[in-house]
Amino acid sequence: MGMAARNSLDPTREYRRARQLVDDAPTVGNQMRLAQAAVGLGKHDEAEKLFGAALTGIHADDPTLLLGRANALIELGRFGEALPLLDKLGQDPDKGRTPPVALALGRTYEGLGRMTEADTALQWASSRIPGLEGLARYAAFLAHVGRKAEAREVIDEMDKARQKRQRPVPRRSPRLARPGGPGADVVSPPSPSWGGTAECSEAGWGSQKPPQRQQVSRLPAAVLPT
Repeated sequence: MGMAARNSLDPTREYRRARQLVDDAPTVGNQMRLAQAAVGLGKHDEAEKLFGAALTGIHADDPTLLLGRANALIELGRFGEALPLLDKLGQDPDKGRTPPVALALGRTYEGLGRMTEADTALQWASSRIPGLEGLARYAAFLAHVGRKAEAREVIDEMDKARQKRQRPVPRRSPRLARPGGPGADVVSPPSPSWGGTAECSEAGWGSQKPPQRQQVSRLPAAVLPT
């Protein structure tokens, strides 16, 4: 049985296992695993404490822990506490200026009422976050600030992306023949509507072209906390 199926049947299974590991050996790795399991159950207060406890010693600047704690604080509405963590992350131009960090920054700025900066960060992240979360967050932000027409455009993009991802892969005939052998002409050709690997790549959000409204090619340093 796959992990997703196990979790759906027993949603606290991973949390219980991670808790036991922490009780047996409270290592940073085990604390991180328990924190992530807590996030999955909506236990953001516990996750924030676990991430914070792990941010010590040689792990004090760990980007995964910093972002994990910042996101937990965002979920708790403690935006003023999340901002210094994101500021610390932003000091690393490689690991601190990624789409997940931009998304967290945008949500933090929105929570603090800094809407111009929130718009820039969320717009930048919207087409770069895998899946639909980035677009959904940006659509919610646009609706929040009264830009409802733009919000509807983003929702339309989400619908189109969902349809692309659900398009079935064409199947070949089960009677596959070796080149030049008997029955070599029975291989079913791919559907003319299918774009193959290139279309699959475009359907993946990591490589998708930014929407037309996207004006920011990379997250500017000016958007980072100061």
